[in-house]
Amino acid sequence: VLIRQNLLQSGARLPYGQLVPRSPLAAMWDKLQADASLAERRTQVAEFNARHRWRKRGLAAVPTMYGINFPVAWLNQGSALVHVYTDGTVLVSHGGTEMGQGLNTKMIQIAAQCFGISVEKVHVAESASDKCANSPPTAASVGSDIHGMAVLNACEKIKARLAPFKAKHPDWDFHALCEAAWFESIDMEATGFYSTPRGASYDFDLETKDNSERGEMWNYYAFGVAAAEVELDVLTGEYSVERADVIMDVGETLSAAIDIGQVEGAFVQGMGLFTTEELVWGDSEHPWLPQGLLSNAGPHYGIPTTADIPKDFRVRLWADSPNEFAVHS
Repeated sequence: VLIRQNLLQSGARLPYGQLVPRSPLAAMWDKLQADASLAERRTQVAEFNARHRWRKRGLAAVPTMYGINFPVAWLNQGSALVHVYTDGTVLVSHGGTEMGQGLNTKMIQIAAQCFGISVEKVHVAESASDKCANSPPTAASVGSDIHGMAVLNACEKIKARLAPFKAKHPDWDFHALCEAAWFESIDMEATGFYSTPRGASYDFDLETKDNSERGEMWNYYAFGVAAAEVELDVLTGEYSVERADVIMDVGETLSAAIDIGQVEGAFVQGMGLFTTEELVWGDSEHPWLPQGLLSNAGPHYGIPTTADIPKDFRVRLWADSPNEFAVHS
């Protein structure tokens, strides 16, 4: 009840002064309580603990909010290069780095949606500085926004060049439009660029008693709520996650499958961070380690495995959550 009463509300200002125009946390919290049957399960957990001496269970729920942006403006920019061929296929180059998070898939979807073609017609070239120069790091949860907007910007330029042909021949498919444009010497490649319109303008050095005068740090915020039920062997310390429920606000998702997978992976990664992954320096308190060296592997540093995934894992994306500052959201 106390957490519910203290959840951030729409229109609130944060301690550093930035306005939060929209906060769905209260509604998400209520949805979590209902969908995860938390009140009923708390009773079940208490009953379990009363019956078992050496194995105990706990149930907790936590809200979260994360500011999206690099804190410096010059990192919040991205570029893209798009080629359209006479057979109706599309080649996309962008400045982001695909590292398993599904960035390339989302760029393909953005281009395919813009041109009204299937994703099989779009290919992403390996990221390279001879195609997209001066790219920022792919980090801070802004890769899809920055590079997706750049890809969309390039695609819309080409689409505008095809518009006269589409107006004359509304029944033509994309392949036919591309052939006609080529015969009329229309440029079928374009560069795209995007920089975030807000955030990264916070003045830490400004002399003021009102932090709202310092500017905005973040472009927008992402919200989430989660609940986990854990069973612990009090003799050995071994634990298992019996069930986890997560509701995440990602705006209007570009790819639900990718976003749910990312949330699942982040949850398990967080489990490792707070339960099994510990960086230990060899010193007088840890005499079994080489003195002065950091131990981050072997028996002293354990990352989660597939066996650590919650037995019952339920991830949902918050519906009807448009975001004007994110691509296609």
